[in-house]
Amino acid sequence: MLAKFKNFLSRPTDELGRWSRFFIFQIRMWRQCFRLLEANRAFTQAAALAYHTIFGIVPLAIVMLMVFQMFPAYRDLGDQMRDFAYDYLNLSAMEYPIGVDDSGEPQTIIITAKINEVVEDYLSRVSTGAITIVGVVLVIWAATGMLMTIERTFNRIWHVNVGRSFLQRIVYYSWILVFGPILLALGIFISTNYLIKSDQQVSVQQRTSFEVTWDGDNVTHGDNREMIIGEKSDIETGIKASLLKFIRWVFPYIVSMGILFFLYSMMPNTKVNALPALWGAAVATLLWAAIKFGFGLYLSKVVMYQAVYGILGIIPLTVFWIYVMWLIVIFGLQLTYAMQNLKSLDADELSRLRRSGECFLANDQTIIRIMEYILNAFEQRNEQPVTVEAVASRLDIPPDFAERVLNRMVKAGILFHTNEPVSGYVPSTDGTHISLADIYDAVAQVSFAQPLKWESPKAGKVFSQVRELLDKYTLKDVLDPWHKNIPVRTEDRGQQKSEDISV
Repeated sequence: MLAKFKNFLSRPTDELGRWSRFFIFQIRMWRQCFRLLEANRAFTQAAALAYHTIFGIVPLAIVMLMVFQMFPAYRDLGDQMRDFAYDYLNLSAMEYPIGVDDSGEPQTIIITAKINEVVEDYLSRVSTGAITIVGVVLVIWAATGMLMTIERTFNRIWHVNVGRSFLQRIVYYSWILVFGPILLALGIFISTNYLIKSDQQVSVQQRTSFEVTWDGDNVTHGDNREMIIGEKSDIETGIKASLLKFIRWVFPYIVSMGILFFLYSMMPNTKVNALPALWGAAVATLLWAAIKFGFGLYLSKVVMYQAVYGILGIIPLTVFWIYVMWLIVIFGLQLTYAMQNLKSLDADELSRLRRSGECFLANDQTIIRIMEYILNAFEQRNEQPVTVEAVASRLDIPPDFAERVLNRMVKAGILFHTNEPVSGYVPSTDGTHISLADIYDAVAQVSFAQPLKWESPKAGKVFSQVRELLDKYTLKDVLDPWHKNIPVRTEDRGQQKSEDISV
């Protein structure tokens, strides 16, 4: 049975039906997702984010609520958004018993009440001028620092080595801190006004339809028109009431999925396709709902922190929940990455298996071949960036190795990394200005056992002549396969000369 299943998984997808392809795709995707979670140290990443969240959640709440403080008419809407965020993050459930007072009444600490106390005190001091502009700037800096930590973590999972520039971060973070709360508040406004008013209208219609039906029952001469109208109205209002009840129940999950979709699409400094981001957000939202339910049971039935920590038990409890929260977010993000890059991940795994018993070595010739392909692909595709997957597939090398090589060429100034229109690499200059000796030197800088001085003068002379020969050729020279005689550039007293060398 196991052999048949392995044979089924190894069959080409072209030979399978639609549902079989979907089934195999899901197996491969989830397997790669769990493998990458371990490789990317997801638990450590979640712990780091939880640590930064503890210090950044209050400044972040202050900055977001300051948007509504500027418009007094919308302060209530800001409070509703804050309460929704507490419910969404399950922080409103953080009620920790600390004992009883003198009258025998139980006492509890509510984490959201403490956050509100700090935030409202700060905002009131800002409005009265007790806090200067320097204090406000420091709070904004603390809030953006948390966003920078999130971006770095997301980039690490997406294997993006180049972060956003300072100006790009200002634009992105300003958009998140200003328009994010406004869009969230707009969704809350729709849910708390349109849905509630519609529910009230349905209730009135249900009462009215009942009265019409009752009147229909009192008709004694066989005229059932009023009763039939009442029954139809009953059915319509019943369907509408059920639909509204379902919308109210599912609306928080739609908002949660929208928030995660926004994070997965916008935070990594690379192009994330909509479908993988939506799938990762949907799975993370379902997992989030299940974990919130289980954590609520844990708080009400099993929590043991009071006996060990006393009043300080609220601290590890809150940190633990924030850690779980980020673990779910990272899981959805990793699933998004696995879905979008499944082909390259499978190719990478096959390459590792094929080379598991061998040493994979690369020299300057390998790197020159990679650079030759990138320049050719860049020119043939209307100057579009060349992706890591394209390089790995064309040259039959592991994608992770290709990515390290390309990043090294970026550091050497030979390539540029870009995210527009897709994440990829482009030559830093025309191929006529990149000599083969430049690539040779870039490889030598990161290679082992590169001698500063050869023990044997003959060996030093040989490799010196090799470099001089490479310096005579540009990347553009070796690119054209149609010419057997390639012009070689030489320098003599600052002037360019050329001579034909048969190759």
